Amino acid sequence: MGRRHALGKHDWTAADAGCFIEPTPTKPLVLMINENMASLRNTKDSLTKRDKNKLEEKTVKERMTRYTSHVAFHLYQMYRNVKTLREHPPEGEETSEPKDEHMQQEIDRVAATVIRLMEVSR
Repeated sequence: MGRRHALGKHDWTAADAGCFIEPTPTKPLVLMINENMASLRNTKDSLTKRDKNKLEEKTVKERMTRYTSHVAFHLYQMYRNVKTLREHPPEGEETSEPKDEHMQQEIDRVAATVIRLMEVSR
């Protein structure tokens, strides 16, 4: 994630939920959410194509907004955690900041959980 996790250096896949790009002195923090993530697209399609239980467009939009908000907030919390670890490393521990692949796995798990909640909500 972080500075090393720019689109030019990261192969974006259909399984990636999102990432953040750390701020620089001239650029703000960027939170990126992959709206084309395969499981998100499939869920959205299934919510709009259900025969008997087809959801109203407004309901689907609300669920997508909640998904986006939750994933964005979690990405922001991940960034804050990395920043805190850099600025105030734990005393007496050799703790390094989280690796990009671990952060990617974390946000993918969070996204999968929120998607599952979207599927089972009424």
